[in-house]
Amino acid sequence: MNNTTLKMSQQEIMYEMKYAWSRQKPISIRFLENSQETTSQGKIFGIDYDLLYIKEGNVVRRIALDDILSISI
Repeated sequence: MNNTTLKMSQQEIMYEMKYAWSRQKPISIRFLENSQETTSQGKIFGIDYDLLYIKEGNVVRRIALDDILSISI
């Protein structure tokens, strides 16, 4: 298998984010951090222009929307 990362479309990502946020459902999110694929789990804390804030326990992580590869609820 080659080293290509599959990415959801921006429209799919926005739909999943809005759905999870409106219902306060926990999500699992794959994104790029320093060119490395990373997974995070938690609840969406907020969305601001080009950033997603996700709460993991007591920590709030800031993720650029352009770096998001996929979201699952």
